[in-house]
Amino acid sequence: MKKIYVCFMAIFLIFGLTACGNQAEMEGKNKANFKEKKISFDPGQSFTMAKSLWYDDTNVLLVFGDNKENEHSKIISYNLDTKNSKVLYEGQFSTGYEDQILINDKIIGYQNWERAFFYDRAGLSLVDEYRKKAEDNFIRYSSDMGYLAGVRKDGLYIANNQLKESKKIDTSSQYASLSWSKDNAKLLYIANGRSDICMIDRDSMKKQTLTGGKDFQYPDGWVDLLYCRFLPNNTDILIHILGERKDTFALISSTGEKEPKFISENGNVTLMDISDQQIVYAVKENESKEEKLICYDYLTDQRHVIHNSTELIVSAGFSPDQNSVFLATLLKGGESQHQLYTFNLN
Repeated sequence: MKKIYVCFMAIFLIFGLTACGNQAEMEGKNKANFKEKKISFDPGQSFTMAKSLWYDDTNVLLVFGDNKENEHSKIISYNLDTKNSKVLYEGQFSTGYEDQILINDKIIGYQNWERAFFYDRAGLSLVDEYRKKAEDNFIRYSSDMGYLAGVRKDGLYIANNQLKESKKIDTSSQYASLSWSKDNAKLLYIANGRSDICMIDRDSMKKQTLTGGKDFQYPDGWVDLLYCRFLPNNTDILIHILGERKDTFALISSTGEKEPKFISENGNVTLMDISDQQIVYAVKENESKEEKLICYDYLTDQRHVIHNSTELIVSAGFSPDQNSVFLATLLKGGESQHQLYTFNLN
């Protein structure tokens, strides 16, 4: 009887980990399996990191916002080996969660909804800067910096950055979470009262709409669609769904060829980065004093906690080869002393 009970419990646990519509609940590796390095870094004054990008083998772009002075920011290039840093910009510039770092072979850029800076990758000198036009509510460059999308009162526009031609491509209402696919061929956004996920092909101008509750199901206790991103395959979409007690990432195929996946966490989640196989995100669990940094492998449906911390997790991202993760934390109640970690995932 005891053997039968043990077998039953084993089967129950296996199915419990893969149930609920492919919802990932597996811890996988313990954080002790990951090789960790730690560095202290102070950007000065009351700056808190807003974004980071590990853009080559040893260098990380760090973007800080000032907690005490509104719209005062600092952009720094930091070498993880030599621990040398170079301030690329300091001045009036607001930072926010949906700011994006742009990169190609020659240029590194940083953009918020209103402004963008472009730096030469070799010498890190400022080569260009762009401010949104008066008629634009907010803007978003493609990752190759070849196209510019802009939301105006009368709709959504796309401009070719070389020809400077702008054309209206949509007249939906209440745009949010504007972003481009990795191949820069599609524009993705939330519209119409945050109920629709919309995609537009840049060249054909063909539009596709996925409506919540119809084309994909909302999880129990959902509140709002916060933002969406293309996965690197340029087809599948990640949607952050805010919940009353649980936040959820929905992974949805725009072609309908795959069943949706839902990754729910008991608390608030913050997406940090997406690689060809994994997403890395932070979790602030309900009634917990700790925050977790989690890697979720969306190809194998594996969830790994790689760091627990009583400090604030402020930024994280994958290395260029996607085999490591960079993490920045800030002491709760502290001024500006950050801890920088790198984790080898292999």
